[in-house]
Amino acid sequence: MLILGQPDKAEEQSVKALTLEPANAEALWTLAASQMARKQLDRAEVTFASVSALPDKRFSIRARAFSVPLSYLKPVFEKEPTPRHEFHLAMLYLRSGDRVTGARLMEAALKQNPNLPRQEKGW
Repeated sequence: MLILGQPDKAEEQSVKALTLEPANAEALWTLAASQMARKQLDRAEVTFASVSALPDKRFSIRARAFSVPLSYLKPVFEKEPTPRHEFHLAMLYLRSGDRVTGARLMEAALKQNPNLPRQEKGW
């Protein structure tokens, strides 16, 4: 649902899944991403921390997979710092596990363009 630009439905489904299985890393990850899309940065940070604390290491592998794209996008942002580039960079930081930098960049991008989560689908 989040990929389809429906963070409310994604959050609803994640909460249902977490009711059945509180340690479901994928549901927590989706919940955190939907909170980010809805600009609930404080809640998202807590949820991302919950994901990191789980023994499910699939998300550690996913975080390492984002390190290469991050190294490519960071220079693009530095050369042309648009809200769109900042949003993409923020998402990569968040997915790589750097919640502090990701949340800071996301907040700055959304201040400049609050429609980015709807415009940049697929994150």
